[in-house]
Amino acid sequence: MRHEETRQRPERPTDLPSAWTVEGRWTESGQAITVPVRHEDGRRGVYRELRTPLDDVAIRRFERELRLLSQVVQHRCIVTLFDWAAGADAHWYISERGDPFPRWWRRKKSELFGDPPALVAGAVSVLHDLSSALSLCHANGIVHRDIKSKNIVVKAMESDSWPVLIDFGVAHVEDDERLTPVNEAVGNARFSPDVMRRRISDVVPWLDVFSLSQLLTWMLDEDAPKRHWQRPVHWQYVQYPAGLPSDVLLSLRAVTAACSNPAVAPADGTELVELLERLFPSRGRGSAGQVDTEALVAAKIRGEASALRTEAALEEEIQSSAPLAERVYAELRAVVLGILGDISSDEVATRVILDAPFTYRAVGATDLLWVAVGPEACSIQLRLKAKIVPWSDPLPSERGNRDFWQKHMPEEAICFTFALEGGVVEAYDTRYLMGKWITVQRNGSIRLHPLSAAFGNFGNNDLGGSAEGPGLSASMEDAGSFVASLVSHETYWEYVGAHG
Repeated sequence: MRHEETRQRPERPTDLPSAWTVEGRWTESGQAITVPVRHEDGRRGVYRELRTPLDDVAIRRFERELRLLSQVVQHRCIVTLFDWAAGADAHWYISERGDPFPRWWRRKKSELFGDPPALVAGAVSVLHDLSSALSLCHANGIVHRDIKSKNIVVKAMESDSWPVLIDFGVAHVEDDERLTPVNEAVGNARFSPDVMRRRISDVVPWLDVFSLSQLLTWMLDEDAPKRHWQRPVHWQYVQYPAGLPSDVLLSLRAVTAACSNPAVAPADGTELVELLERLFPSRGRGSAGQVDTEALVAAKIRGEASALRTEAALEEEIQSSAPLAERVYAELRAVVLGILGDISSDEVATRVILDAPFTYRAVGATDLLWVAVGPEACSIQLRLKAKIVPWSDPLPSERGNRDFWQKHMPEEAICFTFALEGGVVEAYDTRYLMGKWITVQRNGSIRLHPLSAAFGNFGNNDLGGSAEGPGLSASMEDAGSFVASLVSHETYWEYVGAHG
């Protein structure tokens, strides 16, 4: 939010209590005007009052912020109010004043130049303090929604200093009135997730968790653009200080990767505090006898950080490909059901065993559509499944499976694949099976790959066969031709006639 000096303001606010004196210039900030003040007992504060003419929504936001800060969220790292008024003709408060965080952090970086581990420790300490403050907010149904470096000040006492979160003017309060218009962006372009470009139905604590992770990258990125980049920085492209131990770098990547995706992120400030304490514990236990316990702890941290980063990267790849995969699935489903409708008659019974909405899982295959033609005792059945074959590194237990399928995938394929499997099924045992494995290109086209025969239980949770060869460019008509050939296979019908 840009701050601009306001013209022609009185030297002293009319409503400022007599024990306070003005110490600086007026500035405008959003819906309010502010001026630094000092109490006669030495306390430094900021006087903030709503700009005139008073806007009804601005008044309600102000009154809510006043209620939150004065009654609900008292915490060392949340701004303290010294005095306030909220009436028909007065809307102001005086809050504690600290040093601007951006200036303080630049000074901190200069002091720690040449000591990257200490710099990271300082940044993690800031994040831990703010996460602790947000734990209180989130526990009370409050989401700040505008966390950024300019909405943090630093308080100092003797040798101690700590961050303080300010400006709760656009905070969301669970079960409270929504004051944001549907198409109004909330937050800020650099630190907020893209989903906040307009009002969203569910305002969850993860929005603050994401912003905190962006604050971490802002503090540590050595090559951050200074201008012309008003959006979040992807966790993979942060240039951390050279000379960091690999374990520390891995933990940084893990935290920022996880916080970037709500599917794997800490749900709120409390869980973020716990994650930071696990991945960045206090050191110094050393060895116990012949066992180096610190090395054991470091190895455990590496394992958790590696798994977390892998899970976040995999989830990101899956989510980016899911919309295209869902569209392709809808077309494949329409092909199968269309052919099923064409052959359904008094002589040929058809039924749909499963028709699930598009869904998926990271391991194994997911049944989406399962149809049958012929008598229940012995019928020709066809299943349409989704299987994810990620390009990003999977968990160790899945690497062999991923590598097997991936060697047949075109370079332009997305991670979602499908399989059309069918054959004669008698009491769930497959008597004949034929299939096609389908890969999806980034442009939406498909390739059909042979799927070798497999026998046994037709209800398994993965593909019934194995991929063979690179496959051929195909269309939905080609997929339909395969389905038609399967359900009209004369050998299959002879078996159905003999055993059905």
